[in-house]
Amino acid sequence: MAEPAAARECHERVWGSSPNDVWAVGDAGTILHWDGTAWLDSSVSGHPDGFLNVWGSGPSDVWAVGFRNGTGPIFHWDGTNWQRVFTAPRVLEGIWGTGPMDVWASGGVSGSEVNGILLHFDGTEWTEVEVPGGLPMMHAIGGTSSNDVYVGGRFRWIHWDGSTWSNLELPEPMEIFGMWGSDTNNVWTAGFAGALGSAGRVAHWDGQSVSITHLGDASWTCERIWGSQPNDIWVTVGSPGTVAYLYRWDGATWNLVDAGSGIGFLEGISGTAFDDIWAVGLSGLMLHWTGSSWRSYRENPAGLEDAFGVRGNSADDVWAAGTSGTLAHWDGSQWLPVESGTNHTIEALSGNGSDHVWAVGAFDAQGMLVLHWDGNGWSRSPTPAGNNNLHGVWSLSEDDAWAVGTRAALHWDGGAWSAVDIALPPPFNFLNAVWARTSNDVWVTNFIGSIIHWDGVAFTQVFDGTDIGLYGVWGYQDDIWAVGSLGTVLHRSAR
Repeated sequence: MAEPAAARECHERVWGSSPNDVWAVGDAGTILHWDGTAWLDSSVSGHPDGFLNVWGSGPSDVWAVGFRNGTGPIFHWDGTNWQRVFTAPRVLEGIWGTGPMDVWASGGVSGSEVNGILLHFDGTEWTEVEVPGGLPMMHAIGGTSSNDVYVGGRFRWIHWDGSTWSNLELPEPMEIFGMWGSDTNNVWTAGFAGALGSAGRVAHWDGQSVSITHLGDASWTCERIWGSQPNDIWVTVGSPGTVAYLYRWDGATWNLVDAGSGIGFLEGISGTAFDDIWAVGLSGLMLHWTGSSWRSYRENPAGLEDAFGVRGNSADDVWAAGTSGTLAHWDGSQWLPVESGTNHTIEALSGNGSDHVWAVGAFDAQGMLVLHWDGNGWSRSPTPAGNNNLHGVWSLSEDDAWAVGTRAALHWDGGAWSAVDIALPPPFNFLNAVWARTSNDVWVTNFIGSIIHWDGVAFTQVFDGTDIGLYGVWGYQDDIWAVGSLGTVLHRSAR
């Protein structure tokens, strides 16, 4: 089937009721529907501007909001057709509800402190909702029930308890773009400092107060994460082509660690202990942490190109990988090039000893790229058929490993790699990173801000609240961290 022309437009949001009922919306009136097999064009004719969000309560009750000539059209899908049912006087970005007779929409004028708008649908008509003090631009809306609704936007976060609106006091300026909550005592938002600059931010409401975490400068991205223990966690933060930084979590705070001047974008981080950590990045950059400082290996004697993956088994046994199939090994005193057998990018490494290391990357003519080191050399490991790029790999033992990528999850049982059903449609199955505590406790992140869990039987989406890419995941027992774009840091703890 040919790709719908609308599939080439910029897509803003996605929502689905099941694996074979997913909607994506975007520019130029784009509306696409996934039926479990293919994306079909369901775009609205005569709507030249765009849609900014989509939400529904079921297959025959889906809402899309957006912009046209400064107004905010609201479209409804009844299971057969899309129809414009209302037009707000200002652009609409947020849409959420609890059912067909309880739907909320929010928006306003971009960058405005006073021209926000909030609408409610009671099953019969849309009406504008007055909030004491007025509203700025409100980008996001969400909640857990009809009497637990949250709306966020330009430096403001408000709550509806079923009878009155109240302000959730932000301890510092934050423009909110994404929202998710599990209950009234656990609601998260993602955003950044807006025009004021300085950092991507995550805000958390615990039922009593709001706390904010932010890492890096405006538009920075959290790329990779690794830790030796719960109070020793590292995150690479930066933007391609600019300065990159490393942050360290000590159990209480994130601290910026000086990696030296002129450090480029870092793509991978791993280590063997708190005083033996490697970080790698573009142009063959390799950094080593010895417990007190980072040392740069700028001379790159191994000929390593842009590096994406690093894995250490001991202080004198570290692997790094990158573009054009380049692999390099650290023997405790120097980096040496090692033949990989491929000229395609290697993105990730994982292993369980000096004679058992896995490498995955971009597919080639033979299919999915999985390489294995047996202590003597690298060899190609057969995989199920498919032209899928693999972005992450994690090895629990010599007979239990996982590899994930674009529309792919593979498992190694000690004898062969087999495909595992992700049970999610695109783009939810565009997987980025994987970490496993045990064979029935595996965590995976994807490009659109979801976290997916394997319980030994099936994959289940357990978090879908950021709308931005999550590129790294790591844990220590029940303490799990995920990082991604706009300085996002997510933390899950059983304690």
